[in-house]
Amino acid sequence: MNPLNFQLQCYRARALVSLLAGLLFLVILIPHLAFAAVSNTNTNGTPVNSPTYGGTNGMPMSNPGQGGGGSYSFPNPLGQGTTLTTLLMDILNLVMQLGTVAVILMLVYTGFKYVAARGNPGAITSAHQALAWTVVGALILLGSAAIAQGICATVVALGNGSGSCPSLLP
Repeated sequence: MNPLNFQLQCYRARALVSLLAGLLFLVILIPHLAFAAVSNTNTNGTPVNSPTYGGTNGMPMSNPGQGGGGSYSFPNPLGQGTTLTTLLMDILNLVMQLGTVAVILMLVYTGFKYVAARGNPGAITSAHQALAWTVVGALILLGSAAIAQGICATVVALGNGSGSCPSLLP
């Protein structure tokens, strides 16, 4: 086989893998963006009044009918009922989903490397290294989830004992 043809086939395979990875990324990303809209309703469906910005320095007023006096309230930027723990677990959940896709794509890429090696010892060694680092990445991903669950359970146990840790699974 002509080395130039082989190189062209490798470029085509890489382009195909890049295209598939981009499409898979979009398939995962688009639902997160589509459902990220802010709603003006509570969890039970009742409308929530937005704060009135008429206080000093543009701060929301809890008593908008009264002059400059009154107490000020700051809306939770994370949303109603959302805590820092649930925000961090949601971020970790997203990282787990993207990391799982990355591990799967790397396993497919490693398989291509094994097939393309065709008995070449140097290429087989490169494929072995890619597989080893893919497994290491997958273990780090699983380890981070286990550590996060352990830390959350410890924080709940050290607190008043009420509440629970959000699940990492969707």
